[in-house]
Amino acid sequence: PAMQTMVQPAMQTMVQPAMQTGMQSAQTMGHTGEQSTVGVGKTGSVRYFGQRGFGGITPDDGSEESVFFHLQAVTNGDELDLVPGARLKYDLAMDNRSGRTKGVNIVL
Repeated sequence: PAMQTMVQPAMQTMVQPAMQTGMQSAQTMGHTGEQSTVGVGKTGSVRYFGQRGFGGITPDDGSEESVFFHLQAVTNGDELDLVPGARLKYDLAMDNRSGRTKGVNIVL
């Protein structure tokens, strides 16, 4: 018991600064600043949709071969609506981490 009371405060002093540093890093990276919008009000159709929630959009304007998206970017409907050929509207954003574009704010 005496050893446990000595270890516990020592662990807190080691863990707490690490947690604060991690939080500062997350704030610096800015989860809200991980992407920047590059196109608004685009239209297209579902090219494919996989079991893990990832899919592709074929843009109507032919500007990109396929626009990557994730199910979390869909603002209405559900995965049952994401069949090949389904029409949708979306915004195009640049993922600052990967440097690739992706579909966001998708409306079926």
